Amino acid sequence: MVGQVRLWEREDHLASLADAARSARAGQGRLVLISGSAGLGKTSVLAQARQIAASAGLRVLTARGTELERDFGFGVARQLFEPWLAGMPAGERAALLSDAGPAAEAVFGPARLGQGAVGDFAVLHGLYGLAARGGSLALLCDDLHWADESSLRFLAYLLPRLDGLGLMVVAAMRPGEAGAATRLLDLITADDGCQVRRLAPLTGTASAELLHELLPDGCEDDFVAACQTAAAGNPLLLRELACTVRTGDLAPTNANAPRVAGLGADAVGRRIALWLDRLPKADAAVAGAVATLGGAPIGMVSRLARLPEAEAADAIADLVTADILRVDGVRVEFVHPLVQAAVYDRLSVTERADRHRCAAGLLATAGAPAEQAAVHLLRIPPGGDRTAIATLRRAADDAQARGAPQAALNYLQRCLAALDAHDVRRVEVLTTAGMVAAHVDQSAAVTHLADALELTTDPHDRAEVAYALSLASSLLGRIDEALNVLERAREWVPAEDEELRRRLLASSTLIKSIFTGGDRDAADREFQEIRALTPHDSAGGRMLDCVIATRDGMAGDPAAIQRGLRGLADDVLIHQAVGWPALNGAWGVLLGADLDDPMASLDRALEHGHANGSTFALAAVLTYRGLGRLWRGQLPGAETDLREAVRVIDLAGIDSGRPFAGAFLALTLLERQLPDQAATALEWVGAPDPVPPVGPWYFYLDALAAVRQAQHRYEESAVLATAAGDNLAVHGFGNPACVPWRTRAAESLHAQSLHAQSLHAQSPHARGRAEQARALASEELELARRWGAPRALGRALRVLSLLTGGERGHELLRESVEVLRGSPARLEYAHSLHHLGAALRRAGTLTAARVHLTEALDLAVACGAPGLAQRARNELLAAGARPRRGRLLSGPQALTNAEQRVAALAATGLSNRDIAQRLFVTPKTVEVHLTSVYRKLGVSNRAGLSQALEPAPWPSLKL
Repeated sequence: MVGQVRLWEREDHLASLADAARSARAGQGRLVLISGSAGLGKTSVLAQARQIAASAGLRVLTARGTELERDFGFGVARQLFEPWLAGMPAGERAALLSDAGPAAEAVFGPARLGQGAVGDFAVLHGLYGLAARGGSLALLCDDLHWADESSLRFLAYLLPRLDGLGLMVVAAMRPGEAGAATRLLDLITADDGCQVRRLAPLTGTASAELLHELLPDGCEDDFVAACQTAAAGNPLLLRELACTVRTGDLAPTNANAPRVAGLGADAVGRRIALWLDRLPKADAAVAGAVATLGGAPIGMVSRLARLPEAEAADAIADLVTADILRVDGVRVEFVHPLVQAAVYDRLSVTERADRHRCAAGLLATAGAPAEQAAVHLLRIPPGGDRTAIATLRRAADDAQARGAPQAALNYLQRCLAALDAHDVRRVEVLTTAGMVAAHVDQSAAVTHLADALELTTDPHDRAEVAYALSLASSLLGRIDEALNVLERAREWVPAEDEELRRRLLASSTLIKSIFTGGDRDAADREFQEIRALTPHDSAGGRMLDCVIATRDGMAGDPAAIQRGLRGLADDVLIHQAVGWPALNGAWGVLLGADLDDPMASLDRALEHGHANGSTFALAAVLTYRGLGRLWRGQLPGAETDLREAVRVIDLAGIDSGRPFAGAFLALTLLERQLPDQAATALEWVGAPDPVPPVGPWYFYLDALAAVRQAQHRYEESAVLATAAGDNLAVHGFGNPACVPWRTRAAESLHAQSLHAQSLHAQSPHARGRAEQARALASEELELARRWGAPRALGRALRVLSLLTGGERGHELLRESVEVLRGSPARLEYAHSLHHLGAALRRAGTLTAARVHLTEALDLAVACGAPGLAQRARNELLAAGARPRRGRLLSGPQALTNAEQRVAALAATGLSNRDIAQRLFVTPKTVEVHLTSVYRKLGVSNRAGLSQALEPAPWPSLKL
């Protein structure tokens, strides 16, 4: 590491960085990840990236992950942005943070104590907004493997949004590092938008040339060969071996070649040991102080080393000369993490604890944020020191206020380790830790909340803790435990607290309805009693409304609709219970009723979540809005929402959300003519084998049946669809608007029947399948008529018509088209139009066939359903028409929901970036939507939008 040397055999990597810088200047952001084991030159490549970015006119922001600060919430993100923000005029900084949103300001401003915790998802979006509005930026991060989890989540959130932004993101990491946040790093590196550049060891030729450059006075051939073998192409080790020669400890002669093999990978540690043993004690004290602090201003280093500042400065100069430390502005740090590790390892356990304890005290005295002191307290044995415990509690509060629940949980858990078993503060810390863990680690949440429950004496508080414990237990699949604690909790609720009583009742009822398969008669009797309760306008009352709506709606009772609307009223639950299963269920049931209300509610929930919410809550909102868009035939929007839901679920590790998001995405991708991707979406779910007979697996089984049907594996499809029906029946559910398993099975049985008939005319097997298919379709039609919503009814009529044939089949198809004509279910309408047109074409009624098929084609294209569009086009050709390829409805009625919203905002004069920030999408997405809008409206720019926009003829599509 002696001085600056040129990079060897890294030309391809530097070319990729130069390309990324040019793309950023053109508004096409990229992420380049430099990966390699210690010493291969990641930091040197990153230094070159800094020069490349600056030369391209990008503002360079840098950060470095450290072992010490991996528990510091948004530590790396703050390193990136804080110096830049601090250098701005106050007005410019305030305006930028205001545009990015209050959540971003929570990260960089003073801790918002007393104002409540900001949601972690809101912070991610706020940081994205900050980066998006910062102009042309290069974000460079070294040692990403040591980055805190909150910052890694930000990077993973930013990654799919880079296209359209003037951002160059470059990170360097060491793969396979112990203690790294592997799941998040894997999520980043596996993303299609992440370009991974893996550094290889130097070849023998480059190693020899590098060694000769480092030792210009010459070295003998056997010594060079020995160095090549010992270093194995690692530039850092080659430089360390050269440094050993330069210090006079090893002459570069053939005779010393055997000694080189004994140095090898330990070259760094040996050199550091030799230097520190030779240097004055002050130098060793300074080195130990910097190793403890992980880099710090000179003043803090001198205080921790217990040296006058002038003497500490002299020691720093010695260590800089020895190529151990470097000074970056006012900050002192090691030249390489391996050097820091070598120095830190020389400290005894007692010395480390003493230094970290002292560092925490110095930082607290200096008025540093509590989190900076807390990271040192995490590295010493827990004790009952009241000051330390108070610091950890403040750090946890700060981390919560900044939207970093994982960091807050780490501080709280250390508090618990330090508190005596009988300390009165223990119950409050346990409760807080459990509530925080519910956002990041359900297992830890159950542990802490169960302990808190045993210590809590106040009846109301006990019931509140029990409520939180039941939710965490149910999400872990520990259903019996959840129900048990809820039954106990209902005894503790004060008589006057009707809100809490309803909340507990809602939770237990929901768990019994969705996760257990007990006595259905007993469950029905219990539900009758619950329905008889007088409605209550509190949050608990609205939760109970949602539970009743979910259970009754899934059973197919139309009375559920009004109860569900009551549950959504006034957005009470959007502010208090987003992500809670019953709210999700109410959204699903009302979407199945083809109403506008749930879509509007989901939009408001998404807006609230971006400003204040957690990843847990946003995953649910995106999942159900995606479902709503699927059922309304807004397929591009559905795919966008559901892919984002999948990513959010991966970000937060929310396994309970996988069956829903994966199933709905698979169904969307099938309509998008992407069967292989649909199968991959279901593989992502990670379903157990066999699938449990109880619990909400019916969506997954139905989607898997649809995938198998698309793969022409009809027998498997019919079995899976029937399994979905069995799963639903265990819970007393059967509404075809939610899961159309009967028509799914009927279609596959019908296909089997046709195949069997083609092989064995009049086969009894074939007749049996055909009869079974008609029975299932007839049953679904009856249930759909009872429910009354157009989408389910139109589908049931269409499928039964295909199984019936003849004039009766035509009648059923005509009824299907009429039922769907004015509904928001545009895709189902297109399917029925296509089938009616095809039937009329086969019957020789060509004029009417062409009318229906033309409308089906237009709708299929507008919905983003290429498979259906192609089938309609083929039928039109068979009917003697000559459809124009790419035919699309024109005018405002052709706009998708997303296009309507973008067009309306663009008409007011907002820029693409402003629209993107308001709608929580990327500028590239806005550009794509506007291009489509201009084509459909026949205008060329924003100026023509206002006049061209008119109310759409399908009011139900508006949000």
